[in-house]
Amino acid sequence: MEYIPVVDGSGKPMRFLAIVNDIVKSVSRDGVRWFLWIDDVGVDVTEFVENGVLRLGSSAFDLERLFDKAPWLFARTIDSVDDYVQLVKDMCLEAKGKRVSQAFSGGKDSSVALLALTKLSNIIDMKLDVVYVHMPFIEPDRNVSEAIRIARRVGVDVTVVEPPRREVLRELYRHGLPKRGCRICTYFKVAPLRFRSKALGIDLQAYGDRMWEAGKRFERLFYRFFLDNRLVSKNLGFTVIAPLTIVDVVEECREHSLVHYMYLRGAHRVSCVYCPQKPIFELVASGMSVEDPGLIESIMRREWERAYSRHGIEFEEFRRFHLWRFSPRAARNLLEAKLHAEKLLDRGAPYERASDIIESLRSLWLYGIEAPRIRLRYLMSVLREVATKLVEHRKSSRSAS
Repeated sequence: MEYIPVVDGSGKPMRFLAIVNDIVKSVSRDGVRWFLWIDDVGVDVTEFVENGVLRLGSSAFDLERLFDKAPWLFARTIDSVDDYVQLVKDMCLEAKGKRVSQAFSGGKDSSVALLALTKLSNIIDMKLDVVYVHMPFIEPDRNVSEAIRIARRVGVDVTVVEPPRREVLRELYRHGLPKRGCRICTYFKVAPLRFRSKALGIDLQAYGDRMWEAGKRFERLFYRFFLDNRLVSKNLGFTVIAPLTIVDVVEECREHSLVHYMYLRGAHRVSCVYCPQKPIFELVASGMSVEDPGLIESIMRREWERAYSRHGIEFEEFRRFHLWRFSPRAARNLLEAKLHAEKLLDRGAPYERASDIIESLRSLWLYGIEAPRIRLRYLMSVLREVATKLVEHRKSSRSAS
């Protein structure tokens, strides 16, 4: 789980935030605090966490499962993308002469990945196709113009495509807005990319995945980079910025004026307005709208009547707490926890407001990040030895069993 640094006006970290659903973990010198966000208020529920489980009334949340314990690196590992490209260019030779496609979002990772890809293309002769997939009905049009702006700052034209609007609308009416674990936008974004890749004869798909972001990505990319010295493979594609940290990508975005407007609004990721990965404080405080709010309201009500009303969830609760992000069972569990947290708030429990956490999330983009420096070349030598020993240990364990 990658933590987002909250900095003061000089870039010095004051605390670190990890965000999953409507639960925020805050880590500082004063210790760890847990907040459950009701809507625009986050209630401090730290005293209700025991043995890695948050219990509020009849609701329980396994925090150790939600907030994975993957290794996390807070450091600046590169001086610039130019230096990084020179360091890893030999790891990318499998892309030489290939047609490479990148699904570009305009977010920090895809922007730095695009910057690295353009520089690599001049060294190893790749042909680059950059595509932005716009989701109709649930994504603001400004995301399109912002992606075009950022790509042009890198010196690249981006092709904008979108899935068939009629199919998206039918799916929204059939299954409701995207949910955690069942995000229709994933399918609708992948399909046009595959169609375009087939039509253009694309050889390789590039991604902005970084190993320090989450446990699954760390497991997937750690050995590949530090042991195999590879950024390209047939199965995993071209993970061009796999070893970079959040400090690296934030500083490179700031250096090259690639900062997406959503970060300056306090978003922790670039996404659709109705992205189920968003915490509720972003949904209620972002001030963003879609092309047809009435359509979304009708889809929301239809989905509530179909799947949520039978679980004792009132429509106003469903809408106020944005419970469409979760399955009916998970929504009911979260609702009970929020109602319990409201009672704690009435009794004087400590809390944060949405405006405060939004400012916290904006800080790194406004002021930059003061962080320790660890040379990536040195890190590669150290972690290659670690990866080798881990592989040897696994082999010996298997032999013993």
